[in-house]
Amino acid sequence: ADVSLSMDSRDLAPSRLEKSKQIIHRICAQTPGYEYGLIIFSGDAVLQCPYTKDVDAFLVFVSSLHSSI
Repeated sequence: ADVSLSMDSRDLAPSRLEKSKQIIHRICAQTPGYEYGLIIFSGDAVLQCPYTKDVDAFLVFVSSLHSSI
């Protein structure tokens, strides 16, 4: 997930980052039983959440994303 400052742009409501988070939540709801992982980047890439089947834990990481990470 891109967490750079450009993701705060409001060309998509409410912002690019918030729209991305909504889409990730929707994908998780539509694909139960899958494993998910999260790599964030804004210049350098960082493993934020390794592959897991614990969707609730994964979504906590997704919900906590913001451009000042």
